[in-house]
Amino acid sequence: MTAIHRMVFAILAPAAVYAQAAMPRPEFEVASIKPAPPYDVMSGARMNIGVHIDGAQVHLSYLSLKDYIRMAYNVKLQEIVAPDWVATERYDIDAKLPAGASRDDVPAMLQTLLESRFQLKYHHESREFQVYGLVAAKGGPKLKEVQPDPASDGGDPAKAATNVTADGGPQGTTVRYGPGSYFTMADNKVKRKSSI
Repeated sequence: MTAIHRMVFAILAPAAVYAQAAMPRPEFEVASIKPAPPYDVMSGARMNIGVHIDGAQVHLSYLSLKDYIRMAYNVKLQEIVAPDWVATERYDIDAKLPAGASRDDVPAMLQTLLESRFQLKYHHESREFQVYGLVAAKGGPKLKEVQPDPASDGGDPAKAATNVTADGGPQGTTVRYGPGSYFTMADNKVKRKSSI
């Protein structure tokens, strides 16, 4: 057993909040939060998920409240204890950075937004969890370090630099991991091609 530091979040019903005058917190100039529209897998449409910052415009798409908490407070998902719906209900956030702000200010502004719009409250605590330890057996580890391959002269494709890319949609996902090599997951099948 080991103690793991966790943040416990509570989402409260909207209520009036009174506070003493304090330093103003960083906040977006304007922001809107909307429930993300349900995604229809059968529609064949592409889905935008993630964070897009373009100048002063901030677009956060199809993320759960738990994802937003992780980004705002720089914690791991397993460190967040919150009601189940926080991980399943998805929201879109469109916001504008105030003059002089940068993308580095977005997490602090997101904290302010979550605390004001969702009445989010949190505290830190430690809890006990079982963990596994990887330890060397008697006689020490038997693993050997792999030496890097010498740089390719361009003649051997197996030694060439690799650029791994992936894309997909409702019809399936394809991962390309080298010159002519890929695998595709679609229609309950995995198809693989390797040219190395």
